[in-house]
Amino acid sequence: MENKYILDLVQQRTETLVAEKLRSTSTVIARLRDLIAEAHRLGHSHSAIHARLLAGGLEASWNNYRVCLVRARKRAVRTAGAPAAPNARSQPEPNRASRAMVGAAEVEPESSFSSPTHVLDALAGAKQVASRDYAQVARDLHRKTRP
Repeated sequence: MENKYILDLVQQRTETLVAEKLRSTSTVIARLRDLIAEAHRLGHSHSAIHARLLAGGLEASWNNYRVCLVRARKRAVRTAGAPAAPNARSQPEPNRASRAMVGAAEVEPESSFSSPTHVLDALAGAKQVASRDYAQVARDLHRKTRP
């Protein structure tokens, strides 16, 4: 990217993102984080970058700009440092305590839930587990572990 055109690009992309009516200023700044970093690396001050964001239609005070940029950087560092596991969120490993409590009873795998969100999947799984009579499970486990 050329040094003199990068601020124009920041303003154009800001206009595009503002036109999408995203939820928050933080979202816009997070999406522009790499472009902002490149502009700053090329020697443009953050006050000049902030001025272009304002010219692009983003309503962000100087303090809000700084805070959102720091948060976007931290979020990028956290996600870059996380291990790459494509199905880690969709199929969490049940912990030992929940497996012991369920005992020999079969529990449907979490992938069988039809909900598109992980929260609703977890809620459906919790309802299924909560319907189990744990008093009977505890008695069965006590009988098995007794000498």
